[in-house]
Parts: sequence; structure tokens; C-alpha cells
Amino acid sequence: MVYPRAIALDPRYGFLFWTDWDSSFPRIEVASMSGAGRKAIYKALGTGGWLNGLTVDYLENRIIWIDAMSDAIYSALYDGSELIEVLRDHEYLSHPFAVTLYGGDVYWTDWKTNTLLKANKWTGHNVTVVQRTSARPYDLQIFHQTRQPRAPNPCESNNGKGPCSHLCLINYNGTAACTCPHLMKLAPDEKNCYEQKEFLIYSRNSEIRGVDVDNPYYNYITPFTDPDISQVKTIDFDASEQRIYWSDLKPRFIKRAFINGTGIETVVSADLPYAHAIAVDWASRNLYWTSSDLEEAQINVARLNGSLRTSIIHGLDHPQCLVVHPLKGTLYWIDGNNISSANLDGSNIKNLFMNQRQPVGLSIDYTVNKLYWISSGTGTINRCKLDGSNLEVISIMAQYLTKATALAVMGNKLWWADQASGWIGMCNKEDGSEPVVMRKNIATVLHMKVYGKETQQGTNLCSVNNGGCSQLCLPVSETRITCKCTVGYRLHRDKMSCEGFGSFLMYSVHEEIRGIPLEPNDRSDALLPISGTSLTVGIDFHAANDTIYWTDMGRSTISRAKRDQTWREDIITNGLGRVEGIAVDWIAGNIYWSDHGFNIIEVARFNGSFRYVVISQGLDQPRAIAVHPEKGLMFWTEW
Repeated sequence: MVYPRAIALDPRYGFLFWTDWDSSFPRIEVASMSGAGRKAIYKALGTGGWLNGLTVDYLENRIIWIDAMSDAIYSALYDGSELIEVLRDHEYLSHPFAVTLYGGDVYWTDWKTNTLLKANKWTGHNVTVVQRTSARPYDLQIFHQTRQPRAPNPCESNNGKGPCSHLCLINYNGTAACTCPHLMKLAPDEKNCYEQKEFLIYSRNSEIRGVDVDNPYYNYITPFTDPDISQVKTIDFDASEQRIYWSDLKPRFIKRAFINGTGIETVVSADLPYAHAIAVDWASRNLYWTSSDLEEAQINVARLNGSLRTSIIHGLDHPQCLVVHPLKGTLYWIDGNNISSANLDGSNIKNLFMNQRQPVGLSIDYTVNKLYWISSGTGTINRCKLDGSNLEVISIMAQYLTKATALAVMGNKLWWADQASGWIGMCNKEDGSEPVVMRKNIATVLHMKVYGKETQQGTNLCSVNNGGCSQLCLPVSETRITCKCTVGYRLHRDKMSCEGFGSFLMYSVHEEIRGIPLEPNDRSDALLPISGTSLTVGIDFHAANDTIYWTDMGRSTISRAKRDQTWREDIITNGLGRVEGIAVDWIAGNIYWSDHGFNIIEVARFNGSFRYVVISQGLDQPRAIAVHPEKGLMFWTEW
């Protein structure tokens, strides 16, 4: 299936029909309504190929469809035989989109003429304009009982579930077929479903899919795609919270979502340079990622929600394919043709292997503590101990791995993807034996993981009470941790708590708020950029609460965030015109702002409650605002 378009059913006999725009093989297919017994019944040859609309003639047991390339309407029996060309090249059949049927007439919509039309369903005679529309008409249906004829229902009992525990579908000849919703699998009795949360996740450019480890054609989760994904690169997961994480190169975001498709959110955004790889430390509850821009490439770490970000390794070239071992306190990455390792705090960097001939698919087998990867240039699977010793090369898979792109390991199996063949396959992890091609004709798979709790077992010293660290707890071995601070904070002498810089310069640009040291020669950041804003015009702070306030003229909001960004909220979201300046009264606990659009100055509590208009008369486009709480004075400018 390439570009499925129209779909139609006949529940009386369990028929499911659909069209496919596949440019190399445009066709109409049929299967039972359970998906079994699939076959092509019509192939569009010659001038045809844009099989737009499809409907069923329940009186005659025929299907009727329209082809927007040949500008024609066709009819055939359910098996594709007795093909009839109903109408072609009519002035009101210049770009047909949808089709339906009622009695002896066929009805369709036409884009070019913006009309709804009908004609005789056998001869195409008596073409009649039913309705003209002001815009392009899309689908159409005839609401009438004859369009849904009655028939025996094999799923009628058990509240519509028939003999099934969950989903009952109608098979050929009106029999019942049981199937299961996402994240469940059908038991051997073919009636009952059981929970199954072990599946293969893979990413392609514009989608993430979770499929059965034994049958990659079977979707286990709802696919993630546009608009939540634009150009996905790598993926990882956190089994304890049942979430998937991914990096997206186009909007330069790192996002996450629950495996049931809900709770999609951005955890790292805006100022993020290109994130080519991510890795989840499920034991310490941290997220690692590689990033690169024109100046440098580095490895970064944050909490799983994206807070308390900092960088731990700098000066890399093209870091890719990052993996972590939370129980050992180590991380591994590919940089060009090299494979390197370090502790999870960025210390003890080692170059394990050089000149690996296009290494891809770096993975850890946590059950035996071994590192796996594919050398795509040679078509070999490689493995070694975590310290790089005992290198083993498996060359038996070379015929399958001519341009490998991804690798995953779980249990006694390896899963791999190859771009040249368009295959996903599986083999024995010990020696590459028993290779099986499990899915064909799939465009470039960029990354893959086997989702399952089995691979994320165990704890480390950071698992309980964050290891005693006030911000980031990073394990460096099975017996030692390092506490680390986010940007703008330094580690206290107790080596566990963090304290913010006492003073720094804070400024806003369109889409973020930044901070730099007051020392001109210090090029570091003094504030983790507050990103995701639209047009940040005014900023201020409350030092006692370590909180930053700002006005966003693009979003028409007033917001605040903790300086370490462990929390953030919009405090004023309505009733604003063109909000610009903001001032914090740190003594009474109020905020003041100027509204250029409504020509007023307002005040509210720190949390945005109890709003009050301070000045509403005699103002002409108020702009900047400042307060002196000790003297009870307020100053502002007007344009």
C-alpha cells in the first residue's frame, strides 16, 4: 500500500474495497473487513491512475469509481469483472473527486467546475447539475436507508463484540473475526486479547511507527506523523512512563509522547542546534542528546522534561547515534568513522575504535553488557565488551547489509534495516544466522529500537532522591555519581547543591530570553535561554524567588518562569491589547505592565490574579515602565 485514497464497505458480505494512487501500480484492492484475503481487482492502465472516489452499488453488487486522470466514471462487479465505462470526457467531469450512488443514478463532485452532479449509473446519460458550490466540493453521501441495507450481524451479541473480547470485524461470507486494539495481541484462541507492550519502533523522515517484533506489517501503536513530526532523526523510549522520545531536525525540537499517542509535548526547543541523536537514561531520569551547528558539536544532558540543561562534552565533529548504560554510568557515540565512550558526566573520554567504515546502529545489549553496531561500508555486524575489548566481527550478513541504516537488539535477536534493499530483517544475535526479511519496500529507516521493559531494568545511585543532588545527578560508575548544575548555576562547596550566579545581564530577542556574564571577556551563558516565545518585548525579575517575568506581544501573554526553568507558566492570557513594558514590585508582590493597544497601565499579583487598571485616562501609547517600590513611585514613557 503506497497512497491509499478512497474506501468503501459492504458489511453484508464482509467486503472492504479501497483505491491506491501508487504511481507505478494504481489499483483497486479488496479484502475482507478483517483485512484477510487481500487481492487487486482492478489495475489502472494507460491514461488512468488518479483513482479518487469509490462507492458500492448494493443493489447490483458492483463498485463504482472515478478516475481524475482520465476524467471518467467506471463500474465493475466485486471481483473486477464486467467493467463498464459509464462516462468520460464530459464538461462536468473535468476533475472528479468523490462519488456515491442512489437508485439508478450516480452522483459525483467536480473540482474544476465546483459542482455536484448526477447521471444514469449505467449509461452516463442525463448529466444534471444538482448544486453549484462557491468552493471546491469534496466528499458527498446520500443519506437514505437503502444506502445501508440490513443483513445478519455476526458481531451482534456481547454488546457488538460477538465472540471477541475487544474488536469484532466481519469476515468474508458474513462470519466474525476477532482482532485487538493497539498495544494488545490476539491470544491463540483467536478470541481474546492480552496486553503486549513489547514492539519494534522505527523512524523514517516524517513518521515514527511501532510494529510487531515478529510481523512489522502489523502496527502496534498509532503512527506519529505530520504535524507532530517534520524530519525525525532518532528515537528512544522510557518504559517506566510508557513514553517515546524523538529528535526532529526541521523545527529543531526534541519531543515526547505516550505510546498510546497522547501527551505530545516539546521538551527541548528553539535555540537547540541540530540534534542528531538522543538517549534516555531511564534510571537517573535524564535525557542526553548530541547537537551541532556551524561552530561546534557537543553532547548535552537535561532532566527528562527538558529542564536543567547543560553540556558535558565539547569539540566533537559529527556526533551521531548516542546510547547510554545507566547502570554502568557510561555513554557511547559514533563520530564520523569513530566510536567513543565517556562517563555520563562527560569525563573519561575514550576513543574505542577508529576507521569503522560508516558505522551505524550503535546499540547496547544490556543482558550481557555488549556493544553492537553495523559497519555499513563492509556490511558487517560488530560487537565488543563495553570497554572496547574482545571485538567480534560477524560477516555472514553482508549480502543483506549493502547500505545498512539501523540496528536494534533484544533477547537473542537482532533487527536491522537496509536502505538499498528497502528491507527490515531479523537474525540471531550470536552469529547472524537464520536471517529473515520481515518487511519489504519500506523507504529509508533512520533509527530503530525494541520497546520493552526487559531492556530497562535496574537502578543506580541517582534513582533514589536524585542521588542527593539539587539539580542533575549523573552516574559515573556503579558506585559513584557527579552532581552537576544547569547553565547559570555553579556547584556549591558541598558538591551536591547548586546556586545561581549573583548577577548577570539579561536581555530579550524575538523568540527567547538570554543571559550573559557582566564580565566582557566571559563568553559563557549565564542563563539557560528561555525559548518558545513569539515576540518578547518586556522583561523583569524577582530576585528573592529566582523568577523571571516577560511580556510576549506576539502571543498577547504575560508569563513567568523559574530561573532554572524547572517550572514555567502563562499568568495573563486574555484581555491584553499590545502589551509591552513590565515592572516587578518586589516589595508588595505585584507586577505592572503597559498596554500600548488599550492605552492603559495595569497591575496584578505575581500570579496574575486580582487585575486592576491603575491608569486609564490621558495615556497615548505607553511603552516602557519602571517602579520604585520603596518610594511608591511608578514611571513610564509614552510614544
